Amino acid sequence: MGIVKFSTGLVAFKPQGTNQTPQQIGLASDVSVDFSQEKVLVYGQKKVAIDSFDGKLEIKGSLKMAAWGAQTFAALVGGATTSTGSKVGIMDEQFTIPTTPYQVTVANGATFYEDLGVLNVTSGLAMVVVASAPTTGQYSYSAAGVYTFAAADAAAVVRISYSYTAAAVGKTTTYTNALMGQSTQYILSCFNTYGTKRYGYRFPAVVFDKFSPGMKVGAVGDASLSFQAIEDATTGKPFDIYEMD
Repeated sequence: MGIVKFSTGLVAFKPQGTNQTPQQIGLASDVSVDFSQEKVLVYGQKKVAIDSFDGKLEIKGSLKMAAWGAQTFAALVGGATTSTGSKVGIMDEQFTIPTTPYQVTVANGATFYEDLGVLNVTSGLAMVVVASAPTTGQYSYSAAGVYTFAAADAAAVVRISYSYTAAAVGKTTTYTNALMGQSTQYILSCFNTYGTKRYGYRFPAVVFDKFSPGMKVGAVGDASLSFQAIEDATTGKPFDIYEMD
């Protein structure tokens, strides 16, 4: 399984079946599970119920992560595919616009992917992109990461933001809109230790229904993943809970 340590414990999940590729969710910082048992009350002539019956048992939980991977999204929706390679964003790469031909090439121009804007530090203004022949306050760029500026902006300091392709490292998860259908089910196991006690639970069939891949200053990310437990078709069990002194 893909194992993630949080505090003194771990969280792991994998697709159902044999020889499944491990799924790692990131640095888990918090795990919570709610068991909600519906109680159906029976009333007679008096104000207070005289009996009760158990109705639906709903099991929901969430995982909070200090970091997340793009492949986590594939666990949420069917039809998402994960491949090797990624896009990397570069923020505020700084240049001084030279004289003719008034061009600069970004550091990762060989694998340039997308322009993300230019700030003219000298004037304090964001510059405007044009297809070609830029005038004052404008710029154009090529697929090779070559940025061209106006002659009137020569000697100005600019900061260029862009992204480039890292073909051999990282992961990219791609989703193509798909038809609605049966959810992919996963096995989820959680364990933790408090003093001399050891706790754990295992859900043989969960579906992930919400993934919030946030970003946060001072951390790689601030994400959460929510799940619902259902009955495992093979064993008929929705969960096991473990406790050891």
